[in-house]
Amino acid sequence: MKQKVILDIELSPARVDWNSLELDRDAPLVAQLEELRDDMLAAKFENGCRLVVGWLPESCPEGSFRVELNANPDVWLPFVVATCRTLSELRRIVLAVAEVARQRRLVHVISADEISADPWLNDIVFDPQVPLEDQVDLLKGTLFDAFIGVWSLSVGWSQPYSPAGEFIVTLRREPASEPARDVDSLTQRRHCFTNWPVVHQVRCRSLDDLRRTVIEFSTMARRAAAG
Repeated sequence: MKQKVILDIELSPARVDWNSLELDRDAPLVAQLEELRDDMLAAKFENGCRLVVGWLPESCPEGSFRVELNANPDVWLPFVVATCRTLSELRRIVLAVAEVARQRRLVHVISADEISADPWLNDIVFDPQVPLEDQVDLLKGTLFDAFIGVWSLSVGWSQPYSPAGEFIVTLRREPASEPARDVDSLTQRRHCFTNWPVVHQVRCRSLDDLRRTVIEFSTMARRAAAG
């Protein structure tokens, strides 16, 4: 008889987007191949962590369950990955990974969706409850790079890994003479955007000020593009 392998409440306080992880524990998995899909469970925790479970390759008898936990809101780069081939082991792994998600204090301060940007780097990851001077290993020289149309938006820390530094938020505009957009030119833009003219630049030392400035700059860029 089929039943939920993981109950939604066991992932609390996560929001369960879907949970079709419903199998017969008394039947061999090879007899349930049609139920073994690559997107069987997905849940999002309040800190932004996303937990997913699937069977890969889908419906393949040589496949296995794959559990992933991702914290990056812009790209899928899971920091926890585990595989198994039994339901008992799957339960143990999912519950353990869910606890990792609950305990994670690091969060992405900004996401691409919030500012309608196309990022290729987002390392603005901090614990909002801990002073920055106690997170110096996260204070990198380059923290965020994204395109918003013909604009580039960047964030860095002026003195990498030193509490004496400050955030630098920079908005640049692509020169009108740049080539048309294609895959090669986008790659080229990522290598040369630091040579574009700086339109606005602000320095700050708090996550609240950083977040506010990034949103303000992205709004400037979008309004300029619309106007």
